[in-house]
Amino acid sequence: MKESATHPHEPPPGEVTEVTPGHFELHRLLPSSRMSRPDMQALLGALTEPEVAGGLLVHAGFHVRLEAGDVIGDSPDTIPPESLPPECSDVFLTVDFGDRERYQRQVLVVFEPDQAAVSITGNDPAWIGETASRIVEFVEERRPWFRYPGFLQRALLIAGMTLVTLAAAIGNFAGSEWRWPATWIFVTGVTVVAASALVPGQLRYSVISLTGTQPPGNSSRENTVLGIALAIFSIGVVGSGISSLIALTG
Repeated sequence: MKESATHPHEPPPGEVTEVTPGHFELHRLLPSSRMSRPDMQALLGALTEPEVAGGLLVHAGFHVRLEAGDVIGDSPDTIPPESLPPECSDVFLTVDFGDRERYQRQVLVVFEPDQAAVSITGNDPAWIGETASRIVEFVEERRPWFRYPGFLQRALLIAGMTLVTLAAAIGNFAGSEWRWPATWIFVTGVTVVAASALVPGQLRYSVISLTGTQPPGNSSRENTVLGIALAIFSIGVVGSGISSLIALTG
């Protein structure tokens, strides 16, 4: 299921495909998220309610991958909080639907440090599409403020390239008094472009707190990276404004 370490674009919608006659599946990436133990329990509850089960028997599984060994239970509430670290980034949720003889439908939701995804298989394409939409909507409501690492990377890249282009235009068409502002803007633009390449690798795509009732915040490393990136951009904009003002009044 893993496709790449970072996702520079919005996760694309998945399509329901017929694998064999009467058997369908859907795979799609999910948005970046920050979730708590109650959130995970609510997601499991949303997938096992009668409206989704459709009268079928339901079996749920909850799997947390840790360096010290995996922790497995039927739901988040069946796993003692003391057996888990404050934050987890490798969490798997499975829900099987069927009768007493075999499972007819399955939902797998994966949250990892560099991506999140859902895979759904079954005999009803409409049910697969509706269930996927339900999961995506749930996760969408729990995005971090920067939406997802690739979004912040793209925003910084566009801002940096815009500053570089502006500096080139000023250098070519303005007088000599604009040489310093153009240089400042150019250096800031290059620095912002460089920062855009570093940011995604330092931000976790999915973070889940299974020991508390509140979604986890950013780690100190993540806050440092975000602070540096925003500080570089802010200093560049302020410096460009001041140097441009000096050039205009000088």
